[in-house]
Amino acid sequence: MHPLPHSLRWPLVAIALFLALGAIPAGVAFVLSPDGSLVGMPLAVLGGTPFDDFRLPGLVLATVVGGSTLAAAGLVASGSRRAADGALVAGAVTLGWIAFQVLLIGYVSRLQPLVALLGLALVWLAWRARARA
Repeated sequence: MHPLPHSLRWPLVAIALFLALGAIPAGVAFVLSPDGSLVGMPLAVLGGTPFDDFRLPGLVLATVVGGSTLAAAGLVASGSRRAADGALVAGAVTLGWIAFQVLLIGYVSRLQPLVALLGLALVWLAWRARARA
């Protein structure tokens, strides 16, 4: 039997997968194009940050944010006993990423509030799943 309630399992998978499928390709694009040209992000947004280009932020976006959300989707879909914990961590990582990003570069994309809302939804659903499991 799956440790997560069915009503929470598929929304968790969908949100985590959506976040992973956004973060991984974007992160890879930043690594491959550190000037931000592949994603249409001007290098000027990094002014005042410790970063000279998008290489390191892209690597973190692809591996940490994308990797944690992809792992969470896999844990939830496979029925792992740690699924809710994995989704909770992935949601927290996503929220941390967005908070840090906005702190450093400000509001530069309509995707920022969307990603924040999805990260919050992931945390909330995972929290509910933990309480029910």
